[in-house]
Amino acid sequence: MDESKIANNRNDIDWLPNLVTLEEYGGNWIEYNENIYSIFCSNFIDNPPVLNNKRVNVDRTIEDGKFKGFWHITSEKGEYERCKRIKWPRPLISNYSQHSSIFWWENERPKDRINLLILLRFIDPTEHDYLIVLKKCKQSYFLITAYPIEHKHQIKKYVREYKEFWNITE
Repeated sequence: MDESKIANNRNDIDWLPNLVTLEEYGGNWIEYNENIYSIFCSNFIDNPPVLNNKRVNVDRTIEDGKFKGFWHITSEKGEYERCKRIKWPRPLISNYSQHSSIFWWENERPKDRINLLILLRFIDPTEHDYLIVLKKCKQSYFLITAYPIEHKHQIKKYVREYKEFWNITE
């Protein structure tokens, strides 16, 4: 399976929530940031998602008045492209094995950490693919980060990892 075939599976994401834009808040970054934080809390603190019968936890350490897990998926800088997609991680986690446009695999990182990666692919080249990284723990998962993939070399790396995990050859 080549990368173009993986990319062309983008046909079933009507269920994906709309982006949350700054324009909806009249350009008011403070109000926008508070709203996306509220969405994060609703999706991960008040009612954490479950994946493979295991709870998905986030870093609840407080940093700059907000849970550190929030900063991990919006970035410490509050990157707008990440912020707009604040509603995406939870449904992607919940639906990771149910849609042809979502790919998942595991990889190993230093210190014997095993991650579960969830990748949403788009056909439209103006859309950024989206990656979620979850640390696999004994009784749960831990949300490490989530972000749009902006560079072609990054997606090639993830497609290669995916193929290696599933033993897919050309």
